Amino acid sequence: MPGFDQVKYNDLPDLEKEFEKDAANIAAFMVEPIQGEAGVVVPDDGYMSEVKKMCEKYNVLLIADEVQTG
Repeated sequence: MPGFDQVKYNDLPDLEKEFEKDAANIAAFMVEPIQGEAGVVVPDDGYMSEVKKMCEKYNVLLIADEVQTG
């Protein structure tokens, strides 16, 4: 989709690389914390808390999409 970049799920270095590259032009990071399309895929312990810290550091809104898990 034009205007949207993707980063690897559960990969903090990949996310930080994207923020370092262009944080001034990133409005939000949207993530589905528990992936539900291919079974139940849970991120590593601490992933979401580190994502939150990183979003605060780079002034990026964090959107947690929890449609499937309720």
